[in-house]
Amino acid sequence: MVKSQLNNIEPVKYYDEHFRELHDNEAEELRWAMIEGAFRSCYHNSLPQNLTILDFGCSSGWLSKKLSSLGKVTGIDFSEKSIEEARKQYPDIDFRTMDINSSEIKALGHASFDLIVSSEVMEHVRDHKLFINQVSLLLKNDGILLLTTPNGKYYNLYFNKSKEVFKQPIENWISSNDLKTLLKKQFTSVLLKKFYVNWIYSSRNSVLLKILANNYLRLILKKMGLFESYLKLLEYLGLGLYLIVIAKKQTGI
Repeated sequence: MVKSQLNNIEPVKYYDEHFRELHDNEAEELRWAMIEGAFRSCYHNSLPQNLTILDFGCSSGWLSKKLSSLGKVTGIDFSEKSIEEARKQYPDIDFRTMDINSSEIKALGHASFDLIVSSEVMEHVRDHKLFINQVSLLLKNDGILLLTTPNGKYYNLYFNKSKEVFKQPIENWISSNDLKTLLKKQFTSVLLKKFYVNWIYSSRNSVLLKILANNYLRLILKKMGLFESYLKLLEYLGLGLYLIVIAKKQTGI
């Protein structure tokens, strides 16, 4: 596990200021396409309906809105400002201010959700084990966890000097192997994939990687209808920045 703690920044204040008006954009749309595609793979390329869904770390609610096509969604986040914004934008969804360490988590109900989605949250949590335990507590038996988080393998490469400014109060990235180990005690059928969102590990000495990372190439491939094949190639080459996990809760946990 890779840890970076910016002790001079209070997390709640940071997210109240920086993430309360975060809405879907091109990068988020691409992330949603990956999430939806991964979820379809669990259900033989179809999407179930009438699920009970928890968006764990919902920010301003854009992903909760996407998920609402699949059933009843509850969105939780510890930033009160983000939740206020989410309620304004999507009044038909149940949003609640809640911290992972709070006893209020239990108020959501033991084994209450068919599906829990947590996207780009785990890397900003101090205690990964607590995070997974809380998710397991809230999932029904055989419920599905769909998780996305950056690959710890790329932490030092991503946060070079020019990107130090993008660090959030907690940067606690996890490797794919550590994530599998963490999940296997409470989950079965763990499927872990790597995918790319607006960033690619590139080497100054590699002409091929520079070509693959070129924005103009991506635009051309989109117009040609070859973008999905491009993403599969990046995954095959192990170049994805993000990990996506689909895991089923073990019965009786």
